[in-house]
Amino acid sequence: MPVIADQGRIIAQRYRIDDKLGSGGMGTVWRGWDTALQRPVAIKEVVIPSGVPAADAQRLRDRYVREARAAARLRHANVVAVYDMIAAPPDVNETNGGIVWTVMELVAARDLAAIIRQHRRLAPKVVAQLGLQLATALSAAHEADVLHRDVKPANVLVCLPGGADSNVDIATQVTQARVVLTDFGIASIAGDPSLTRTGQLVGSPSYLAPERLVTGSSCDAAADLWALGCTLYAATEGHPPFYGDDPFVVICAITSTPIPQPQHAGALTALLRGLLDKDPVLRWDIDRTIAALQRAAEGGSASHVFPLAAANHSDVLAPSFTQRAPEQGESSFRPRHSATGRGAGTSRSRWILLRVAAAIVAIVLLAAASIWQLMS
Repeated sequence: MPVIADQGRIIAQRYRIDDKLGSGGMGTVWRGWDTALQRPVAIKEVVIPSGVPAADAQRLRDRYVREARAAARLRHANVVAVYDMIAAPPDVNETNGGIVWTVMELVAARDLAAIIRQHRRLAPKVVAQLGLQLATALSAAHEADVLHRDVKPANVLVCLPGGADSNVDIATQVTQARVVLTDFGIASIAGDPSLTRTGQLVGSPSYLAPERLVTGSSCDAAADLWALGCTLYAATEGHPPFYGDDPFVVICAITSTPIPQPQHAGALTALLRGLLDKDPVLRWDIDRTIAALQRAAEGGSASHVFPLAAANHSDVLAPSFTQRAPEQGESSFRPRHSATGRGAGTSRSRWILLRVAAAIVAIVLLAAASIWQLMS
């Protein structure tokens, strides 16, 4: 992704660009200063590359603007606040196809991915306390008809009260921390088909719900809850359920391999099982998830919250298998209700068909990857 902003540059006659905080496929984030309100801010810069056809560049600008508006709809303590958005047309010298800057709350925090890399795993009670804040953030987002679509440890900010160099143990710090869900960079407003082009699959492979691999751009609250389950699994185990260097292998595993049995989840095992049910209809909904996390955060067991018969699960937890440890830096809307009893048989039949379709999609993706490698 091209970078246009320079240190000291003023955007929209108001926001000063200071230090670069990070960058990725969805843009560059800068530390900035709001000269009007005299406060620090974070500024996310997304540059449309030069050479993109004018019509496509316009669609991209429109998409980024809508995404900023989707994030700005949220007002919650566990969601990074969006303050402003500035969209610039293509540069007169054709050095870019346009720029969109999103001005956000600057949060002094470490991301959960960095914490997991350093400490390998967190205790189940600590993960429950962290997860409870994330679940309430998702609940607020879904209530506003906003779907995140990229929940993962790298998009979870943990405001450690003692700082990164504190002598206080990490469990105590996380227990006292504000946890914030950030980077709604590929978020969508439910029911707005213009936000994501048909057939476009967005998100991080290891955290994509199996149904998204079948339906592509289709996403609902259940897919966000799957990603939350993968995130909490990574916090307890040190890695998500499925991961690796080859995204196509990961996709095949997500769609066709049972979830590895977590070894360190303790009281959260039932919760992870519920969130990582491969059938989105049987997957735990947000209310059940919050109730289970609340109990686990208080020292109880999530299995005592709305016990679910094993027969209703479309995919039981399987014994764990050896996987490579992740390297540093890896990577219509309606509330979902768990289907128990009536309708479960119909759901299972439908999900079997989806699993077959997913296997076909995975084979096609693998074939396309092989062809691409031969041509490149």
